Amino acid sequence: AYLLSLRKKLEVNSVSIGRRLNIIFGIFILLLSTTIVTNYISVKNIESNTDEALDSRVVQIRTIDNIRFALGMQGLYARALMLDNSSTNLENFKTYQTMLDDEIAHLKTLFSSKEMESYFEQMVIHNDDFNNKAAEMLSALDRGNLDKAIDIVNDDLRDANAGILDTSEAMIKYQDEQLVAIKEGTNQSISTTFIVALIVF
Repeated sequence: AYLLSLRKKLEVNSVSIGRRLNIIFGIFILLLSTTIVTNYISVKNIESNTDEALDSRVVQIRTIDNIRFALGMQGLYARALMLDNSSTNLENFKTYQTMLDDEIAHLKTLFSSKEMESYFEQMVIHNDDFNNKAAEMLSALDRGNLDKAIDIVNDDLRDANAGILDTSEAMIKYQDEQLVAIKEGTNQSISTTFIVALIVF
């Protein structure tokens, strides 16, 4: 009778331990599954945010490239007007001047950083200087004062264009640095996420 009672107790304890092990195992599987799902979502969010940031930087760089193109062309046709004050040269000059204004206005809608805001303010100042002096140049041409127009092109317009170009190059350098930082940060975040997953495994 004693042995039978002891046997029953052992069977009960065995069942109890088995249940506990099953519960512990179930909790472990639940935690493991939660970690895997969380890490997967985290990686996807990192990739999504990175793609969005990269796209924004790329659009800004393309816009700055458009600014530099329009800048070069307006300078070219400003000089062309000094050689031939024709309606074609005047039309092309005004076309690229307008293009530059539009691209600068578009750039303002693309950034939010203080660094870009500072560069942008400098660019606007130089562009306003160019536009103001360009009006004086065209006025001098209308009056037949070619020497005055040439002086404006060689001094004021050249300086304003150089200022815009220098600022655009600073913007490109800043954007390139940010692209590198984004890539490095993303790689680090993804590596950390996978390391955590491996530790859990």
